[in-house]
Amino acid sequence: MEKKIAKELTRYQYVKTRNIDERMFIFNRIGIEKSKANVLITGSSRIMQVGSQNLHKDVLNLSVSGASLEDIVTILDLGLAQFNPKQIIIGCDPWLFNELSGQKRWTSLEAHYVKAVKKLGVMPPIANPKASNNYKMLMSIDYAVESMRYLASLNKDLGLNDGTPLDDVNLIKRDGSMIYNNVYANQSQFEIIESAKNWSKYSLNPYSYSPVLMDVFSRLIDYYRKDREIILLLTPYHESTYQRLLKGNVDIVSIEKQFISIAKEKGVTLVGSYNPKKTSCTPYEFFDGAHPKDSCMQKIVKELNVVGEIVVSGNL
Repeated sequence: MEKKIAKELTRYQYVKTRNIDERMFIFNRIGIEKSKANVLITGSSRIMQVGSQNLHKDVLNLSVSGASLEDIVTILDLGLAQFNPKQIIIGCDPWLFNELSGQKRWTSLEAHYVKAVKKLGVMPPIANPKASNNYKMLMSIDYAVESMRYLASLNKDLGLNDGTPLDDVNLIKRDGSMIYNNVYANQSQFEIIESAKNWSKYSLNPYSYSPVLMDVFSRLIDYYRKDREIILLLTPYHESTYQRLLKGNVDIVSIEKQFISIAKEKGVTLVGSYNPKKTSCTPYEFFDGAHPKDSCMQKIVKELNVVGEIVVSGNL
């Protein structure tokens, strides 16, 4: 299914999407896409609103939901084998160095991750085959059922040239950015504030800092900054979520300072903040407790004097 959707996006400006394996979609898209993008951005769904509409460039967004560091390493390696960007923008979510984040979706491309991380001079940890296979088996069963329902519900009309938001199906734009469905995009502030309870814990509770993941990230920056400009982007949370994070089990301020310190040490640019007040994003500029709207991301990316075209990858 992912390959079919990737092909449709080469023929249409938009494609319908729901319950797909985003990693396999990105893998297929990289192999099919003929874009001449000059910038690559990696991160989670929290950066999916970055596109040509706010960067005013030819953008290719390769984001995936719940992106872990493994996803970023893998997608950058795959993407740079196909594209030749001058700039790389990395969405830096606060769970990137959390060894207990619970993110396992990257295992869809595990073999590619092993090859990619070795290029950074890191030997990947020996995986637990039983645990990995059990996870993939579980995912494959649920995924197969959802895929059949999904394809049937769309009546095979996946591609569109009209970007009008739909009621219950998201649209992926040709540049890879996301147009959310009306039900999700039009939640009330009450619903958004209620969602903060869960988003403040997402991949952060429990939390255990991993020096190994930090080392991989550091090597990743060093590996690519020799030939390309690297930009680190911190996506803000809704004010209600951020206040909960300040009172939670994770020192969100210290995590932000870690990324600021890395940027200074490596001589790379950092924009944005987890704190919405620092980015001037209001509570009404969020889809939920963790995903900013286009207007909020516009305030952040306007700091960038981007030259050339842009590519993006990441997601929750």
